[in-house]
Amino acid sequence: MNDGSKDSTGEICDRLAEEFSDVRVVHHPRNRGYGAALKSGIKLARHDLIFFTDADRQFDLNEVAALLEQTDAYDIVAGYRARRQDPPHRLLFGRAWNILVRLVLGIKIRDINCAFKLFNRHVFDRVQINSVGAMVNTEIFAQVSRFGMTVKEVRVSHFPRRHGKSTGGNPAVIIKAFRELIKIRRKCYTITAVIRRVRELQATRESCDQSIVAEDPVVEENISIGEQLSSSKSNSSVTVSNLSHQKAPDDDP
Repeated sequence: MNDGSKDSTGEICDRLAEEFSDVRVVHHPRNRGYGAALKSGIKLARHDLIFFTDADRQFDLNEVAALLEQTDAYDIVAGYRARRQDPPHRLLFGRAWNILVRLVLGIKIRDINCAFKLFNRHVFDRVQINSVGAMVNTEIFAQVSRFGMTVKEVRVSHFPRRHGKSTGGNPAVIIKAFRELIKIRRKCYTITAVIRRVRELQATRESCDQSIVAEDPVVEENISIGEQLSSSKSNSSVTVSNLSHQKAPDDDP
């Protein structure tokens, strides 16, 4: 994903796509934000597993193998930075944000903004991305938590940033993040209410089905006959098994 980079990133990516047939490049004509870039990439992904990371070389891509080992057992495998190599103020903001989203949204993720995550594709059949900025990880995992999806956290290495400049500590970015946090909380309440209503309707339907069976003598009689036939077949199977067992000694030398 090239999110409107003003340097030669787009040209380099296009050259790589020409050299390697497995590489596809998606360009945003202008910078649309971290969340918008993720959304575009996820939408155009073609395979059953979707992995994302940043291109600032703060992660070791060889460690993707550790995430792949867990994909059969979990919906999502999320990396967490063992020793985060960022300036002190960003470390402080990161810890405070993790605590805040845990308190406000109930998200129990150790390092929610770690840009080293692997998703089974079906996750995004239900999870919808609306955040265009840095709140995208919080939005994803807020929904994941409400839908009861499984998450495995894996320790990954983290290295100092050598190129580029992060905007995570920008006051405007922080204010925008708080505004989006409020929107996500409202969205989570809506999701929770919908899930609760669906479960109530399912319980009501099951209760009605049981009442119909109990009140309708024809249905009850058919069930009784079915149970008798099932029992009869079971007894026949036991009898054959016993006869076979009785003949076994005759086969011995």
